[in-house]
Amino acid sequence: MTHCSKEQREVIVGQYLNSGLSLREFADKEGIAKSTLYIWSKQLDSNVASFMNKTSLSAEQRFAVVLEMATLSESQLSEYCCLKGFEVSRLV
Repeated sequence: MTHCSKEQREVIVGQYLNSGLSLREFADKEGIAKSTLYIWSKQLDSNVASFMNKTSLSAEQRFAVVLEMATLSESQLSEYCCLKGFEVSRLV
């Protein structure tokens, strides 16, 4: 796989998280090294957690998060909140 921008990595990690596949299955399907996908996932998690620790969510940001989560199943929602470092009670 060629070099990916930060935005492309975020899209790929998002697709992985919403795919329901294991890391190995998704990486094989997309032709990405498992270690690369793992590192991208950890970097994204770290960046989001860092952002969340430095700022509190405004009403607009909470609304955007709710819109992102609206179509997620319960297990995907749990995974999303875990990845983003959210507590569901903080969003409502």
